[in-house]
Amino acid sequence: MRNLYGILAAVMLVCMLCIPILSIAGNNPPAVSDESEAPLSTLPPAGKDDYFAVLNHETGAVESIPALEYVWGVVAAEMPASYEVEALKAQAVAAYTIAVKNRQEQENDPDPDLKGADLTTDSGVHQGYISRQSAKEKWGSQYDVYAKKIEAAVKAVAGETVNYNGEPITAAYCAVSSGKTESARVVWGGDLPCLTSVDSVCDLLAPDYLSEKAVDEKTFRETMKKLGFSSLPDTLSGCIVTPSRSEAGTVTEYKIGDDSATGQELREAFGLRSANFDIAEADGKVKFTVRGFGHGVGMSQFGADYMAKQGSGYREILQWYYPGSSVGKQ
Repeated sequence: MRNLYGILAAVMLVCMLCIPILSIAGNNPPAVSDESEAPLSTLPPAGKDDYFAVLNHETGAVESIPALEYVWGVVAAEMPASYEVEALKAQAVAAYTIAVKNRQEQENDPDPDLKGADLTTDSGVHQGYISRQSAKEKWGSQYDVYAKKIEAAVKAVAGETVNYNGEPITAAYCAVSSGKTESARVVWGGDLPCLTSVDSVCDLLAPDYLSEKAVDEKTFRETMKKLGFSSLPDTLSGCIVTPSRSEAGTVTEYKIGDDSATGQELREAFGLRSANFDIAEADGKVKFTVRGFGHGVGMSQFGADYMAKQGSGYREILQWYYPGSSVGKQ
């Protein structure tokens, strides 16, 4: 297993030198102005396209939510409000892009599980969303500050999407990459526009970049059998093998004898933060050392915040993480 802790200091120096030049050349957007304090939901709609039909995965109810208010709720749920404004703008554009794309898809080929909605609040399916009341409970005394900060960011980029050949892309994002974002092909089995692997070395500076999880031998064997490993070696050390990986580090196959599973399958089975992990025997247990948080595809939210701190605007951030894309109103 690579000694990641030993190289972290060197990587930090590389990050400080490299990240400022990662941005794609372009004009930085204007600073966010001090706009109305009125809730976004009070803004008058211009037509049906200003709303999204959203399925609350917890209650089963479908609610029609004004687009700006929906995007506010996604940003509040998905990205720390303490992040830089340009990162929040990038998140808002990505969130709106996902919603628009899903609305188009549901108009053409409705999914009966969505009960007529454009998308769901289940972050494991589409993207998370929280109400104003939930945000108040989440932020406490910081609610007013964070709410206005996100409102300003959302209004500043209203109507903008990430596009490829004039169509909105699948603007996937993750909390923290492994230092290099993953391609859609590796994670989902097929190519998607603008979802290729790019460097995001600054993610190694994230406080939660590395995580560990240990399971006892009994739990490990029982879980592996559920994944289809029918004849595991008698010794625990025999169950520890070197996995196949993608260029970005995602485990693509963990193979023992004739049985195998993907890194994503192991991630879900063992509750790991990502599918980029090392595995070793330690004190009679199986220890996973995990890099990053999330599927690793598309925009790294930590990386977006880091780029914003270095002076990158939201368009630069988006075009870095979605190479070949354009950003603007359709």
